[in-house]
Amino acid sequence: MATIPLLINLIGIEEYGLWALASAIVGVLGLMEGGLSVSTTVFASRDRAGGRPEAMAETLSITGGAMLCLATAAALLLWTGSEWIASFFDKLSPAQRAAAATAIKYSSVVVWMRFLQQVLVGIEQAFERYGIINIVSSAQQMAGNLGLLAVAFYGGRVAAFMQWTALVGAVALGVHALIVRRLMGPGLRPRPWRKERVLEIMRYSGMAWVTTLGSALFAQCDRLIIGRLLGSELLGIYAAVSGVALQINSLSGLSAQPLVPFVASAKEAGRLRQPEVRERIREAFELNAVIALGLGLGLFLATPWIIQILIPSHPEAQPFFMFSATVYSLYSINGTGYHLLHGLRAMRECMVIQLLSGTLALLLVALGAYMGGLMGAVAGCTGYLGVWLLTVAAARHLELPFRVWREWLRPYLLVFAPCLLAAYWLPATLPIRVILTAFGLGWLGFIFFRRHRAYLSVWFGKFSKP
Repeated sequence: MATIPLLINLIGIEEYGLWALASAIVGVLGLMEGGLSVSTTVFASRDRAGGRPEAMAETLSITGGAMLCLATAAALLLWTGSEWIASFFDKLSPAQRAAAATAIKYSSVVVWMRFLQQVLVGIEQAFERYGIINIVSSAQQMAGNLGLLAVAFYGGRVAAFMQWTALVGAVALGVHALIVRRLMGPGLRPRPWRKERVLEIMRYSGMAWVTTLGSALFAQCDRLIIGRLLGSELLGIYAAVSGVALQINSLSGLSAQPLVPFVASAKEAGRLRQPEVRERIREAFELNAVIALGLGLGLFLATPWIIQILIPSHPEAQPFFMFSATVYSLYSINGTGYHLLHGLRAMRECMVIQLLSGTLALLLVALGAYMGGLMGAVAGCTGYLGVWLLTVAAARHLELPFRVWREWLRPYLLVFAPCLLAAYWLPATLPIRVILTAFGLGWLGFIFFRRHRAYLSVWFGKFSKP
């Protein structure tokens, strides 16, 4: 997030919009992974919980082999179709289309390695090695961002950016391969595929894939639409604003990710209704809400200074950013419901909700961009708030009454909403914004710590032991 203003300063808003367009194409082609990464986590977690190493070996053989085939197909599509894809964006100049075509061709390598990396991460999640995953992911992101700044400083542009991204991806793939090799040990070997096992995994993967499709419609295809309708400069503004706001979902979702193997194992063992499982779900739900609302509140209140740093040449982007921060924080609360449905293997409902919400958001973004320019496109993002139904569906599967999980969330929203209203009506001076931020974040944290003292005491106790 911190590299966005530096990158824009080095290459300009139009070139940044071109990079956002190339990155969005990579994200959309990433859909061809077919939901296999989630399937790897869910099925390997179930096999591990049941003490079935042979079944786990079969699962990994199926998902790994299928992912290799899909990765190769996606890479070939990008390599051979790069010029045709670039020609679709007629608002770009000929020079911009040529640069985009070259970047798309290099992105075939990025996509190939990213697919294989997702399977390896799925195995690590099945073994609940989230600390390692976060360390490697953070290092990869940091190396990628710092490298982009260095490339831009020495005159490199979109094609060179994609080459650097491919290099960093290759190193990360090697690191994950070494970690998985150690986790699996020497005794776990590929096994022949059984037809019924393949069909079971493919059915689940298909539903997970359509679920991911709905998410990508909101996270990536909106940029393709804006790039076609509004051009690279307005796309650059949109990408800068949404790129920062998107970190709300990325960071808050980390607290809910461990629910996938945990719930899958609890379901396999028949322990879903036990109080300790329910309490673990509540902790993840409230922690996800605190992080999402806290980040959204902080970004909303700091909007004037963020825009001044991010895109100082476009101060008119302030309302876009404030609106995006609010929408992204509210929809990010449902990260827990999303991961719960994956762990419960309730993919049909997750698929329908994500797909309908993503499609609605995409239609509203297109309509808004066509009729109201950039502000209309940003307003169209509200269509994705339909993902609130993910939490409703997950609660129904867990037999959690609405009044129960509503009470989990209500105190945090009662802090979030008044702070936003106060920030909207009060003068945008630094002392007032600092006081509001301290008050809002302090109360959010206080509520969570007061509700989960026992859990936090145990957690902190682990680090205080000699």
